[in-house]
Amino acid sequence: AAPAEIADLEAASSAAIERAAAAAKATVKEHLLAAARTLTVAGDEYSIAVRDGLIVNLHEYHDAYGFIAIAIADVSALPSAGEAENAAIAAVLEQLIIASEAAPSINPPTDDLKPASMIYGAAARVEIAARSL
Repeated sequence: AAPAEIADLEAASSAAIERAAAAAKATVKEHLLAAARTLTVAGDEYSIAVRDGLIVNLHEYHDAYGFIAIAIADVSALPSAGEAENAAIAAVLEQLIIASEAAPSINPPTDDLKPASMIYGAAARVEIAARSL
């Protein structure tokens, strides 16, 4: 496919996702639980990508990076809510940033690769924060 075709398809799919998200009218808790699940999937991908501190599957590393980036973008886009929700959002964003240290950029670090447990731990803490609402 041509780059312009791909860009058009990406724009159309993004618009469809935004319409579906708006129609779902998800609560802050539901958004945060979705972020926890997204991080768990990122951990699964990362655990395939990294073995013994080395990248063994670059594609899976890219998947993990993308899932973490999407979770950060989704939670960052949540509108201000009540005091408890805002506190949970802040706590979740903190955990998402911690998770992103495992996959800090599209190009993996050449050394000091973090264990997948860093992402899984953040996912668990995100779920705990979400379930507090």
